[in-house]
Amino acid sequence: MSSHLPILLFLVPFVTAVAMPILCAKRRSWCQPLSTGAVSVMVVLAVINLRAVLSEGSIEYAFGGWTAPVGIAWLDDPLAAIVVLTVSVVALLSLIYGSLVVSPKLEKSVPYYTLILLFIAALVGVVFAADLFNVFVFLEVAALTGYALVGASGGKALVYAFRYLLLGSFGATLYLLGVSYLYAATGTLNMADLANRLPELMNSTAVVGGLIFIFLGLSIKMALVPLHGWLPGAYANAPEAVAPLLASTITKVTLVAWVRIEYSLIAPGAEVSRIPVLVLLEDIGILAAVIGGALALVQTDIKRMFAYGGISHIGLILVGVSLGNSTALAGGLFYL
Repeated sequence: MSSHLPILLFLVPFVTAVAMPILCAKRRSWCQPLSTGAVSVMVVLAVINLRAVLSEGSIEYAFGGWTAPVGIAWLDDPLAAIVVLTVSVVALLSLIYGSLVVSPKLEKSVPYYTLILLFIAALVGVVFAADLFNVFVFLEVAALTGYALVGASGGKALVYAFRYLLLGSFGATLYLLGVSYLYAATGTLNMADLANRLPELMNSTAVVGGLIFIFLGLSIKMALVPLHGWLPGAYANAPEAVAPLLASTITKVTLVAWVRIEYSLIAPGAEVSRIPVLVLLEDIGILAAVIGGALALVQTDIKRMFAYGGISHIGLILVGVSLGNSTALAGGLFYL
């Protein structure tokens, strides 16, 4: 049973999202309770999953019985289990809060709740994915649903959703370009397999360039200073019912993907601070923390204030995960 928990955590919101247009076609009042019920099941499964991982060890789920690196695999380790539980709890609280403040236009909207569930399912996929291409796929599903949710209220929000789409697409292009370089140099995309092959190729232009493109793409996705321009407007103009979910999950889950790639590929067991490609990360994190905090202080709109505060938090977490020791990493992830 425990070996199937990762896929169950993905299927609960995904299957509910797919079935919602059918189940709620004539009873649109079912949308909110059905979504809340599905995410409540996720919370229970996430708790069971965390207990299983802590007691039995990490779970590797191989799709179709094809083990990595040949097949697609998900890795359910303590970091993934904790993050998925956090995402599930935040999603449940956001749905409960959203039911109190959602606009009449969206209250019984089947597409709106379908998008929320697809967004949650995609976040789970990002956290569990053990290869670079599937991280890209799930990040893009989360991004596409995020664009639609930001613009769901119409009007001015559509402008900021479009800006979010443009910058998000640029970040995705950079990430995919980096993945292509790594695949050309190594012949694999599985993180564990890459970790075995990269040490001999760290002086390769293709590998170094690929890693730079990957981290630049992720930097845009997680709104790292100075690539944060899309975030304040998008979150400030998103519907109140969904803004807490977007603000508290997508950038943080992207940062988790960053950490997994950084510690799996670039420096397995090594001092991250000694890697030339990442030597500036600590300084960038400090800069993001200071600039985000300063801009938050001068805002008059509370949603923009929280948005800039989130940018500051990303910087603080990045400082922790970039110092290259277990204590700093634990502190950064705890702050996450």
